[in-house]
Amino acid sequence: MFKITLNGVTKEVPYVTALALRELKEPMEILTEAERRRMSEDENERDKPLTKEQMDTVVSWFCLFLQRAFTPEEIYRYYDCDQLLQDALLCAMTVQRRVTAALQGFHLPLAGKA
Repeated sequence: MFKITLNGVTKEVPYVTALALRELKEPMEILTEAERRRMSEDENERDKPLTKEQMDTVVSWFCLFLQRAFTPEEIYRYYDCDQLLQDALLCAMTVQRRVTAALQGFHLPLAGKA
């Protein structure tokens, strides 16, 4: 279904498992809160980072989404920090809306819009 490349290693993820849907609630809450903060007009709110525990929850779910193609340590070491939360949120939204077939690769251009 889609490919992801980290540190020069490309792996293909054939589909997203139902486990990603089952485990979506907490990461989705964290990601939507982070996005709300990012869009806030309040500078103090906008600059408030996620906690280590929140980041670990999101990265753990992202690895689950990727069918463990990469470990959390590899995500932390090699994934572009500017893209991680946005890509994880987009992935979470595709799972929530059951449209994961639209994904084609990372950084995540949607199929047909590359």
